[in-house]
Amino acid sequence: MNYKTFFRDLSMTEDDIIDLAIPLKILNDELGRGKCWCVKKYSHPAFEHFRLTNSSRPLFKNIDARMLAVAFDNRFPPLEEGRYTVLVRRHTCTSQYCLNPAHYYYGSQSDVKKELANRRGRNINEEVIADIRSRRESNKKKWTYKTLGEFFNLPYHVVRRICLENAYTND
Repeated sequence: MNYKTFFRDLSMTEDDIIDLAIPLKILNDELGRGKCWCVKKYSHPAFEHFRLTNSSRPLFKNIDARMLAVAFDNRFPPLEEGRYTVLVRRHTCTSQYCLNPAHYYYGSQSDVKKELANRRGRNINEEVIADIRSRRESNKKKWTYKTLGEFFNLPYHVVRRICLENAYTND
């Protein structure tokens, strides 16, 4: 798949693609790939088709602009049967209205929760999750949710969700 096919499937015209490409080029030229491309900070006429929503995401002509920016980077949602994928913003990104495609990847709801936890200063990765679950299973009286939370410097409710496998699983 290429980005033109992707945009055509979204009913975008050639003019729409150009209207999207110009602001992305401006952001890339001015800020580069290392910084956040916060659409909220721009009042340039090229950004007239962007709209910011209450759900903290920029829209371009009522389509998620983050997904469009990632598509311009020739990265598309994986087409795996039975697996729901979402666009995940990396925890190093500082703007909820960022369009930098380098700050996004496709993942699961579990990835969203991990990135959010890391953005809040909590070190949660697969090794930590496995360690929490194994300690809890080895001795439930010694490793209560509270003691695990203190040991790993995580809130009680996060440890509880990890142990009950209600969150942070890739199912």
